[in-house]
Amino acid sequence: MDKTDKKKFYDSQTWKDCRLLVLNRDNHLCQICLKQKKIRSADIVHHKEHLEDYPDKALDMDNLLSVCSSCHNKEHPEKGKKEQRKKRTRRIKVIEVKANEEVI
Repeated sequence: MDKTDKKKFYDSQTWKDCRLLVLNRDNHLCQICLKQKKIRSADIVHHKEHLEDYPDKALDMDNLLSVCSSCHNKEHPEKGKKEQRKKRTRRIKVIEVKANEEVI
């Protein structure tokens, strides 16, 4: 499944409906946090078996889990590394300001 196919899938009404069913099933709570006896709201539906590897399980409710963004980032450390690299390589522009000597 390429990026275009993934975008079409995630933009589809079928996925949006399925996602809402999973969030409602899990009471909009992060299931990973709950296992650690923490209560945290879920805003993401995670594919336990990745969509790219198992497109046939894309809408399988047993393959979907409500998670918070923090837990989702832990499930996908490969995505976080890319974000961290971007942050590290960002440069700050410094502008030097000098007083106008004619005014002083």
